[in-house]
Amino acid sequence: MKKNFEQFQMFITEQQTWFEQHLATDFAHSWDDSAWACGTKGSGWLRGNGKNSLRFDEISRFKGIEGFHTIDNAYMY
Repeated sequence: MKKNFEQFQMFITEQQTWFEQHLATDFAHSWDDSAWACGTKGSGWLRGNGKNSLRFDEISRFKGIEGFHTIDNAYMY
């Protein structure tokens, strides 16, 4: 289990590095923001039609899970 967690952490670090190198320069949000605006309020590669957001601090509309659930900070970073 420890090996899987270490591999997962390495994967997340790689994704953050790629984000910082390739996407962050033309993007209004940072890696650590709890939500990113999409659509007409979005920036960079998340700009488009509509009005949406990507939330990383809560779960909603997930098959089998009813209502809104806040994600504990320990699991976010």
